[in-house]
Amino acid sequence: MVVKPSIKINIPNRDDVYLRLYNEKDLREYYNLIDRDRTHLKVFQLWAIDTDYEKTRQNMIENIQGIKQGTRLSYFLVNSPIDKIIGSINIRNINITDASAYMGYWISEEFEGRGIVHDAIATLMDYMSDSKNINRIILEIAPENIRSQNLAKRLGANPTGKFTDGSMPGRPTRTEVWEIKL
Repeated sequence: MVVKPSIKINIPNRDDVYLRLYNEKDLREYYNLIDRDRTHLKVFQLWAIDTDYEKTRQNMIENIQGIKQGTRLSYFLVNSPIDKIIGSINIRNINITDASAYMGYWISEEFEGRGIVHDAIATLMDYMSDSKNINRIILEIAPENIRSQNLAKRLGANPTGKFTDGSMPGRPTRTEVWEIKL
C-alpha cells in the first residue's frame, strides 16, 4: 500500500518557506524559474542546459507518477510571503527493502546562502524516516560543488568514496556519492 504524501510540509522555525508537493498546475511558474536561473543552474544541474517547457512538463509528469506509485517524493521550495516557487527537492528511487532513497535539490540563486535548503532537507529527512522508514539518503554531488559538499556535511553526510560517471550532450559528468544515515 502506498502512503499518500503530505501536500504541504511546514519547515520548523521558518515562516519564510515551506514545501509543496509537485502539481502540474505549477508547471508554468516552475519552468519560468528554471529558465530565469538557467545560467546559474547549468553549472551543476546539467539538465538545465537544454531543458525546455516540454521536457520540464514530461519530467513533472514522471515525478507525479512516481509520487503516486510511492517511488518518489518531489517538493517545491515555496517562498511563503509571496507564495512563489524558489527551488525543488526530489527524492527518487525510494526503496523500502533496503530503506534508502536518493535526493537531489536546487534553489534559485536569489535565495542561496540562507539555510533554506538545509532546513528543508532536514525536515524531509525526518519525514522520510518517520513515514517511509527510510534510514539512508544518498546524494550525488559534483566534486567541484563545494557548496553542496558543505551542505551535505552539515546534514551529517559522508562521502562513500564511490563515484558515478555519466554524460550529458557534449559534457561528461562525474559525481561523488555521499550518504546520510538517519
